[in-house]
Formats: sequence, structure tokens, C-alpha cells
Amino acid sequence: MRIASVVSILIVPGLLGCSDDSGAPPDSRAPKDVSQPKDLASSDQAPAGDVGSLPDGKPKVDTPALVDAAPKPDAAPKIDGAPKPDTAKPLDAAKAPDAKKPDAAPTLDGGNACAPNPCQHGGTCTSTSGGPSCTCTAGWKGTICQTATYCDVLYRLTGTFHTTNAPLIGQFSKTVGTNAALPPFSPTRTTPFTPAAFPSGYIRLRFPNGSGVPVAGPVSIVEYFMPMEFSVTTAGTTVNTNVDHSAGLLQLGGTPPKIGDPPALGRACAAVASGTLSGTTLTWSACSAVPTGAASWTFSNAVSGDAGCLHRMSVWGNVNCTAGFCSFVSGLGNQRETWDQMLQPFTFSGTNLATATFTMAEVQTPNSTNVNTYIAFAATSVVKVECDTTSPITCDEQ
Repeated sequence: MRIASVVSILIVPGLLGCSDDSGAPPDSRAPKDVSQPKDLASSDQAPAGDVGSLPDGKPKVDTPALVDAAPKPDAAPKIDGAPKPDTAKPLDAAKAPDAKKPDAAPTLDGGNACAPNPCQHGGTCTSTSGGPSCTCTAGWKGTICQTATYCDVLYRLTGTFHTTNAPLIGQFSKTVGTNAALPPFSPTRTTPFTPAAFPSGYIRLRFPNGSGVPVAGPVSIVEYFMPMEFSVTTAGTTVNTNVDHSAGLLQLGGTPPKIGDPPALGRACAAVASGTLSGTTLTWSACSAVPTGAASWTFSNAVSGDAGCLHRMSVWGNVNCTAGFCSFVSGLGNQRETWDQMLQPFTFSGTNLATATFTMAEVQTPNSTNVNTYIAFAATSVVKVECDTTSPITCDEQ
């Protein structure tokens, strides 16, 4: 290397105090007369590299020639035509390293679009290139089956009213369901249940919507109306009953809620009792508002918040007596009460719920006297089927 050769020239024997080839010390070669330094430009100038003396008598080495002769380090070789290094430039897009792209939405190929299953209420998930797709079970709709969808079936309803121990009258059973006259409420009150607007008994049941047809599953009662108009005569005494039973139709107020005086329509079009239909049997959820077996089940102890009760069922009307032994008849006068009614299972005639009819065995109703009273649903017929597939359900028929 060139740097190493420079060092070897600068390190001369005289500077290190070593003897030359003659073996004499360096001082023995110094000139005797040092008072007149020789002109370096004269012909007798000492050759470069000869030893002289310093004013203090120390030997010196005249080194200019050595320094001048020392080779300088060569500059970095320049190679013509060599490419100059590029300054910082953006990488060529074609040669740039691939950037990591975000993962695409899970697809069928990825196998995780449906993990976990986003479909609610038992919906089935299918993975697609656009993400999960839900197939909903009967009664549900929406992107992830989050919205309930229903079919309402309106039935014409005929029932029987039955007593077992009425004073003087005893046991009797009457067919009910025809609204022929306004109740003779005293003094006279108006009622929305006119014969023209509500000509007969009916009940509205709400089923799951199975692609435009009612199907089995969770079922609720939305509205119920049963007019009771009959007379019973015994021993020259006639008892006339004209009352209306209803649920889900009238405005309620107070605690516990009760119909007004006079009553007014307040159709919420919402469930007032809930159960489950399996096969041909509709079984109601629990209801603790049940009779204890005593001779009288009063309105005050027929209160429950259980889903299986027919909530806030009401009676409005009048019971009166003419001639004979009316003093022996209990429970006469205006009738205005509200309670929670227990129910028996509904038995359907078939599984095609767009046409099937149903019946209900008799169930006890509360009474303000020591009389056991019962009601049963003897016959029904389908009036209308309405599903919310294309438009919301409205409760404006009866």
C-alpha cells in the first residue's frame, strides 16, 4: 500500500539515533564550523539528506528533499463513463416491493364469514363473496333476522256461558257471541261496542309468518271480543244479562289498569296473551291468576303479570231482573270490571292455519258473588288472514 511506503521513507536512521554503515555516531560527522551556515544555493551545498547542526549544537536533518520526494496518496481513481450514483428518487412502481394489502371480507373460500354466526333467532348463515347471508326461520326477517314478522288470523267466535250454583236460577248454559243490543247501563252510557261496529264475537291470533302464511310457533292473542246477551227464567223470575267481554280493545287507566266509565277504544294491536303452538295444540304460558277452588273467584284476586294470562280482560254492561223473586238474585246492576283471565289450551282442527278452526274447553271467570261462572269457545271460523310481508298489520277489522 502507498501509505506504508511513505512511512518507511520518513523514518530515517539519523532521526532514530542509530549508527550508519560506518558505525560512527551521528555527532562525529557534523561539520566543525557551524557559525557560518552554507548557502543552500551554492555549489558546495550539502546534498539533500546530509546532517547539519542546530544552533543549540544538536544535530539536524535537512529533510525538504525527503518530504518533497515522498509520494502523495493518489486520488481516488476516476473511471470515465462510470455511472454516477443516483440521488434519492422514488422507487419505480414496477420494481417497488409489494405492499401488504388488507384482508378482504371473509368469504366462502376463507371459511370464516359465518364464524361466529351473525344470524339471530336460529337463522342459517351462508358465506358469500360479499360477506355472510342469512336465511331466517319462520317469523323473522332482516339482514341478520333481527325483525319479527307475523301473520294475523281473524276468527268469528261463538261461545258458551255456564254457571253451576246461581241462587234461584241454579245451573244453566247459554250460547253467546251475538251483539244484538246495547247494554242497558244505568244511567245510560255510550259504548264503542255497537251492534253495527261489532256485530259478533271475534278473536285475533298472531302467528309467525312462514313466507306469507301463518305457521306454528310462538302465538299470541291480540284482540278479543265476546258479547253476552241472554235471559234466564225460573219460578216466574227473569234475569236478563247484557254485557261485553273484551281484551286489547279498550283504553285502560289507574293501578291496576281498568277500563274507563264510559269505555273508549284503545287498540294497541299488541299481544295480550302468549303461548306456543305445536302440532294442533296451542298451550299458554304460565298464569298465576287462577281460582283457588273456592265457590267464588273475585276480580280483585284475579291479577297477574304472567304472559299466559289474557291481560286486562274487561266486562261492561248490566244484569237486571224482572218480576218474581228478584231479591234472591245476586250480582244485579251495572257491570264494570277488569282482570287477568286464565286460559285453557286451544285445539286446532288441522295444521293449515290459514283455514283451520279451533275450540277451547270452558275456563272459570271471576265473579263478584258466590257463583261459579265459566266460558268456553265453542266454534270459530276464519274471517281474514293478514301478513306483514309487504305492509304493516293493522287492527281495524272485527
